[in-house]
Amino acid sequence: MCSKAGAHDIILQSKVFCVNILAADQQDVAVRFSGGSDIRGSERFVGHAWGRLETGAPVLEHALAVLDCELIESHRSTTHTIFIGRVVDGATRSQARPLLYFRGDYWNLGER
Repeated sequence: MCSKAGAHDIILQSKVFCVNILAADQQDVAVRFSGGSDIRGSERFVGHAWGRLETGAPVLEHALAVLDCELIESHRSTTHTIFIGRVVDGATRSQARPLLYFRGDYWNLGER
């Protein structure tokens, strides 16, 4: 295994993944999945609505955008694996604003 990330082996085995692009009102999801909280493993999914699109990978409902992907390639490096996927489905929440992370902090461009 190249990574300690919980999803690493699941993606390699299932050959599917979803990229969830978070909205400004989903900072708690970012903190939870980035390791910024004490919540680990499958407990990170509790308290939020999850669905599935074509591949069956978990899709965060109400995200700014989601890209449902089939794994087509993986490239290992010393400490990381790069997953390259083909987008087979997706969704957007057009009225939402993006969650931005810059210089170690979350930003709301409407307030800065």
